Amino acid sequence: MTESRSSNGPRACYEVDGRKGEDWPYDVIYKKLDLNELQEHAPVVFVLIGSSGGTVTKLGETIRSRYKGKDMIDRILESAQHCAEIPPMGVGDTVCVYASKILEAAEAEGKTLREVEKFAAFHAVLTCRTPRQIKLLADQAVRRIPAGHTQVLYDHHFEPGNNTNKTFRDQHSDVASAFGKQTFRIGE
Repeated sequence: MTESRSSNGPRACYEVDGRKGEDWPYDVIYKKLDLNELQEHAPVVFVLIGSSGGTVTKLGETIRSRYKGKDMIDRILESAQHCAEIPPMGVGDTVCVYASKILEAAEAEGKTLREVEKFAAFHAVLTCRTPRQIKLLADQAVRRIPAGHTQVLYDHHFEPGNNTNKTFRDQHSDVASAFGKQTFRIGE
């Protein structure tokens, strides 16, 4: 759990939903989330983030299925007054997250990347629904880039011999033709 706090002002705490087979993180913050509990200090705002890219309703279902989850949902996410939903990533968001994850992966691998093939970004937009999926795709692509190369190509998204890349390119041949080998800059 991450916490952001000014010295005398309200606090914001961020929590990511737990995955199956992992400890459930909400037991720790259960009392703080309870609207019926008197808060002695500055207000606390919790941001619950569902990594599935779904809705607040789906996140509620996931929480409800866990120990104490039904009680927590019934008392906390009961009205729009205490709940707001940030919509899923749009095309622009996905491209920005993809570019930033490419740069992070390149730094971790000790590579300098400057450009991304537009068709590679198009593939990421159509196939990745969550930041976690984008990160996985970016990490794999960067590992496949030969030393000294500074461009991320569509083909770097796939293992050698994987025919999925040909199938996708064939399905979107009009887009592939329109883009050609165009790139956009992500680095210096």
